[in-house]
This record gives sequence, C-alpha cells and structure tokens, in this order.
Amino acid sequence: NYATLSGSTSAKMGFQAGLSNYLGGNNNFTVEAWLLPSDTLTTTTGTIFAKTDLVQYEIASGTYQAIYNGSGGIWKATLSTSVKARIGEWQHVAFVKNNNTLSFYLNGQLAYQLTDATNIPSVLNNTSTYTSVGSNPWNGSSNQPVPSGYLFAGGIDEVKVWTTVRTQAEIKTSMNTKIASNAAGLASYWDFNGAATSTIYDRTGLMNLTAYGTPAPSFPDV
Repeated sequence: NYATLSGSTSAKMGFQAGLSNYLGGNNNFTVEAWLLPSDTLTTTTGTIFAKTDLVQYEIASGTYQAIYNGSGGIWKATLSTSVKARIGEWQHVAFVKNNNTLSFYLNGQLAYQLTDATNIPSVLNNTSTYTSVGSNPWNGSSNQPVPSGYLFAGGIDEVKVWTTVRTQAEIKTSMNTKIASNAAGLASYWDFNGAATSTIYDRTGLMNLTAYGTPAPSFPDV
C-alpha cells in the first residue's frame, strides 16, 4: 500500500508523532521517500518530512526545498534545489545532510548539491518537538499536536530516515527494494503497508505515526 493525501486545508490529512527528541543530536542524516505528487504546489507548501524546529523537507513553488534550524533555535534561509516535482509520476527523492552540505537525489541521480555553512549548519536545534510526514503542526502561530498546515497532496510511500550519510550507490541499491528493519543506520521506516488504521507502524519499532484527517488518508494498493 501507499498513503494518499488530499492536501485540503479543511481535511488536514497527514501523519504525526507526539513530542520527542527524535533525531536529537543527529546533525547528519538522510531522508528518503517515494512520492506521487497530484498538485503543482506552486502556491502552497507540501511537507514531505519535518521534525519541528530541526528540519523540513518540502515541495514549494513547484520545486523540492529544504530548511534547517540551527543550534540557536533560528530557522535558516529556505534552500530551493530548483528541481521540479513531477506531477502524476512516481519519483524517488533523497535528502542527505552531511555537515554543511546538502545533496538531493532524484530517482537515484544527484540533482542538486550545495555547501553553505550559514544555511546548512553543522549543529542543529535539539528540542522535544513533533515529527511529521505529509503535513506540519504549525498553524500560523503555534505548533499543534495534530497536522495543521503545509499539506502534501498526492501519494507517499517508503519513507526512510537514516542517521547516516547515505551515498549515491547506497540510495540506488535500496530505492527499489524492501529493506530489513534492522539495517545499519536505519532510524525509521514507514512503508504504509497493512490494514488502513490510524497507526502507521515504524518497522524499526522506534516511532509509530498517527494518521489524521477528516476524511482520513486512504491507502490504495501500489
């Protein structure tokens, strides 16, 4: 299965976990996902993955973007890869943070790379906050325990978070295959498989997500 989100501001579909220090102290990591965008997201922002007050990976202005929060608790400038999201087409994305360098891979190919010590800080903010997939807890004035904005529209699947700097070879090798839940460096693995319930199981056992929305997200067969 995969998850389908409407992106509707009234439905507020998304997946979120409660307050935790998830990824706290991990300043270098990799986030991967398979995406099927159904909207250009040129006028809105769609979250792919976010750890509030630490990192957000998103589609905005029709392109893949990243933003980091430094150790002082201040959000840095939004970094646009200038790589366009492909509407109505499955695509694999991987964001790799390695100290002051961001690498973005599209379908296993390096599509963007930037070294920027100001906007890609070596040390990130480490606080107890929410973790989200496909949405964001920010409602314009405060963070909420449920999805509130920055809503992704389309399909999302095979979300993996690694506490390691994945190489291009590693990304290409595993992007089309199921991986072991105990793979070295794998922090979380949400594959959206199984019965459509409100719990999205982390196959590593670390942090399950809760599905939100009215109506709720759907989980079609791939």
